[in-house]
Amino acid sequence: MKLIVLLSLILFINSAQAWQKIDGSGQAVPARSGPWSCVAQGDLLWEVKGLTDDYLHYKNTYSWYQQERGTANRGSCQNVNQFIGCDTQDLIDHLNTTNRCGRSNWRLPTVAELTGLLDDATTPGGPLINSYLFPRTVQGPYWTQTMAQREPLVVNFKDGQVYPLGSNRPAWLRLVSSAQE
Repeated sequence: MKLIVLLSLILFINSAQAWQKIDGSGQAVPARSGPWSCVAQGDLLWEVKGLTDDYLHYKNTYSWYQQERGTANRGSCQNVNQFIGCDTQDLIDHLNTTNRCGRSNWRLPTVAELTGLLDDATTPGGPLINSYLFPRTVQGPYWTQTMAQREPLVVNFKDGQVYPLGSNRPAWLRLVSSAQE
């Protein structure tokens, strides 16, 4: 039993070394420290959800809306003491305007990028993601920019499935930023 726990810990540490925690201004955070606002994975930077009453709250859902395609404001975002309608473009605009983690080129991930976050080595019964680096990830569908049959595809962090979902349906969202040019 001790050997299994030790091997699991070694595998976790080795997989975590490919990742770097980043604070809200874009500076690296030591591995065993916090808080962090984003996680770097090679050239990609992923936003991390929080508990604040704004567009970054982990329970917010969004309808899929991009460049006047899709359905605007059919999600539900916390805003102080009320909920407001929101969509994927709202969060993209918010992160780009606030220069989250030192970046201003936030976007929806592709299916390949988002499935790259799937991780079977998670807490029992938890979402299929590294829940240490990405706390407060909901088990459910997350939007991508990839389309199939004229519908956006989602990646479900409960079961790892990829499937189309109507743009008017609410889903969760984790944005990505590519390396600045």
